[in-house]
Amino acid sequence: AIFADHWKSLELIKDINLKKTKTFCLLHSKEINHKIGSLLNKRLVKSTNKADFIIANSNFTKELAIKVGINPLKLHIIFPGINKPKSIEDKYKENAKNIFGDSFPKIITVARLEKRKSHDNILMSIKNLKPKYPKIKYISIGTGDEEKNLIKLSQELSLKNEVSFLKNIEENL
Repeated sequence: AIFADHWKSLELIKDINLKKTKTFCLLHSKEINHKIGSLLNKRLVKSTNKADFIIANSNFTKELAIKVGINPLKLHIIFPGINKPKSIEDKYKENAKNIFGDSFPKIITVARLEKRKSHDNILMSIKNLKPKYPKIKYISIGTGDEEKNLIKLSQELSLKNEVSFLKNIEENL
């Protein structure tokens, strides 16, 4: 099989070569969000049509792919995951304890901080859950265009103790 990590990876492969094996193309929303009818959109559709299976990493990406003209019959979703570490070093366990303390529940997101991902709704939810769960803790791991706005919103919602923004952390943490 051929696994293409981007639609452009399939673009220059001749169709005759692709017919010899099964072909998978991975999609991420930032790579396919081109105006319908634009040159990039036409290239995207033509290239992904070469694949037997098109793998989106979320429902959002699948729906976007359909909107921009990708064949819905070829689309499948495989959500990204992580490899479980064999063991976690004590220093990372201690660091996590320092971050979370005795909080409950513990909520973590790992994502780019973009408007479309609705982190602001998470902050509003934390604010609404705080009376019921006074020890709630939300950790946002990531960076992006919305970072300053989200930090400001968490301050406006008086969530200083309940919300932390982390970036560039080690995978083991």
